[in-house]
This record gives sequence, C-alpha cells and structure tokens, in this order.
Amino acid sequence: IIEWILLLSKGIYQEPKRKRKNANNKPYKNPRFSIFQDIFIQLRTLMGILKRNELERKELEKMRKEWTAGISHDLKTPLTYIKGYSFMLSSTEHEWSEQERQEFAAQIKKQAIHMENIIEDLNTVFHFDHGQFPLNLNKQDISQFIHEIVMEITENPLLKQKNISIGINTTQPVIFTFDEQILKRAINNLLMNAIIHNPNNTEIMISIMNSDKLMIKISDNGVGMNNETRKNLFNRYYRGTSTKIPSEGTGLGMSIAKQLIEAHQGTVSVESTLNKGTVVYISFKLDLTNAS
Repeated sequence: IIEWILLLSKGIYQEPKRKRKNANNKPYKNPRFSIFQDIFIQLRTLMGILKRNELERKELEKMRKEWTAGISHDLKTPLTYIKGYSFMLSSTEHEWSEQERQEFAAQIKKQAIHMENIIEDLNTVFHFDHGQFPLNLNKQDISQFIHEIVMEITENPLLKQKNISIGINTTQPVIFTFDEQILKRAINNLLMNAIIHNPNNTEIMISIMNSDKLMIKISDNGVGMNNETRKNLFNRYYRGTSTKIPSEGTGLGMSIAKQLIEAHQGTVSVESTLNKGTVVYISFKLDLTNAS
C-alpha cells in the first residue's frame, strides 16, 4: 500500500506488483485482510481518476500552447500590415496619389481595429478570471433588444457578401433583467460564429420562448460540426473549425459568450449535425434579482 501511494505521488499510475501472493492470486478470505481489499479498491479508483486528470491536463496544455502560438501570430499579422503601410506612406522615394494614401490609411485602420478586438478579448478573459466583471442590470424587453442586434448585424459586409439571412421568431414582448452591453456581446459572438463558419446562402433563425424560463434558440442550416468541434466549442483554447475558413481572432469568442451568459445565471449548450446545421440553446431564469 505504501509503495502504491509513493508511485501515485510520483505520477506513476500503475499498480505495484505484489511481492507475496496467496494461492492462485485470489483475495484473502481471512476477515482480518478484508480492510486491505477495501483500500486496494479505493486506490484503484484514485489511480484511475489521477490518470484521467493527467491525460486531460496534457491535452489542455497542448491546446494552450497552440492557442498562445496562434495569438502571437494573430497579433503579428496586423502589425506587419500596419508597419508595412506606415513605411510606404512615410517613404520619400515615391509620390503616392491621394487615392493610394486613402487605401493605405484604410488598411492601417482595419488592422488596428482587428488588434483592438484581440486585446479586448484577452482583457475580458482576464477580468473574468479575477472576478472583476460586475453587471449593470436593467429591466427591458429582450425581444426588442435582439431585434436591434439583428438589424445592426445585417449591415455587416460579410453577411451581405455571403447572402446569409437572419430571421426572428417571437410573438410577444419578454421583459427580462440583464446587462445590455454584456449580453449584446454574447449574442453577437454567437451570431458571428454562425456567419463566419457557414457557407453562402445559409439561413439563421432566432427564436425567443418564454414559459417558466427564458429560452433563446439560434439555429442554422449550415455545415454543422463534428463531435470534437461541438464538444470543445466553448473551450477557451480550442480554435477548431468545421469549414476550410482560416481561423481568425483569438478563438475566445465562444468561450467569452458562455462566460457572459453564465454571468447572467444562464446556460448555453449546442447541438449539431454535419451537413445539416447547428442549434445553440441559451436559457435564463426569468427572475435575476440575485444576479451579481
């Protein structure tokens, strides 16, 4: 038993060979040995738990390193654009036309906004990790709130370029207490994920249902996700995609959406089938008076 505990303490998750065995290696029938059999059972259970935890830790560490490398690349790419266009604008070796200057400035602005979004995601995660994310709660009609989000997002050039449609299915006002800015970001992240990772002509539908709880359902008829992507969708360090679209941004969007929803005492889950589509379910308690 002591040898086994020492092995576990060293991260060696295997049962030591018994130096003395009874006939046929059967459990001792003498009642005074029964306590040791119980200990063996508990040690085997503990060994299994520690082994699984170690495998999960290694997988998470691998994903974290890949994510960190991705973040470094994502920050370097816009910096390269900004640096390149800045050098071109400041160069005295060539006389740029006003149109060229405007194009360079537009690219610098675009890449600066991209960097700002990455830093904002990282800052959000930092505040959540340190419990520094208070809610500014107000009571209002969440149906009208989501209508406004959809109207705003329909102006996104990517939505028009891919000819993606977004519809809303709701029959009546639903009064709910929430932080407008925070919940808007969560819904935006979920919708943009559906827009970015689905093909042209995808249809997205938002349904708002109110019974004993508030349920918001975001469904699409796009490419869907495989089991690995679905399982890790809200994992902070997972940057997988079910399409051939290059991964952009921090990969934190869905993780942040989940945290923002949970800050409202809500839950979020996903169902998806490859080549058929995805459904995201967001559920809230209607009474949020105890939220903090």
